[in-house]
Amino acid sequence: MAPPQRPHPPTPPTNAGNAFISYLNALVYARVLTALRSTPLHPAIGFLHSDTDRRRNTLALDLAEPFKRLFAERLLKRTAHQKPLKPTDFETDVGRASLSNNGRKIAALMREELSTTVHHRTLKRKVCYEELIHLEALKLVRLCLEDTPYKPFHPWW
Repeated sequence: MAPPQRPHPPTPPTNAGNAFISYLNALVYARVLTALRSTPLHPAIGFLHSDTDRRRNTLALDLAEPFKRLFAERLLKRTAHQKPLKPTDFETDVGRASLSNNGRKIAALMREELSTTVHHRTLKRKVCYEELIHLEALKLVRLCLEDTPYKPFHPWW
């Protein structure tokens, strides 16, 4: 009987655009992980990413999916329009690219984006994007503890 196959480790980004998206996705993942740690949920017990490396917090990866697109794509479009990133903000080798230390200052744009508010239709008040992440984690808690049906987040604006 053959041993079980291990998932392949993620390949590093090969160009500046993918390096930028990868960095933003990591920031979203960190915010989701923080939100999960404020709940009784265990961040390593996930569903969509259950076949990934066991050392990863797969529930955080699962919960980050709808938010990665929201933040990474919006910030990519905004930075492309405003052009705050320069070629010197990236380090590139053959087949590999990453943000330089100076390029990682883009995290300030992410903090700015997380503080953006929208009117929450159910709560009938304004909530910031970061609070939306926490509310999504609480929806999972309600599913587990109260058997409340879970509706995944999707932007309504």
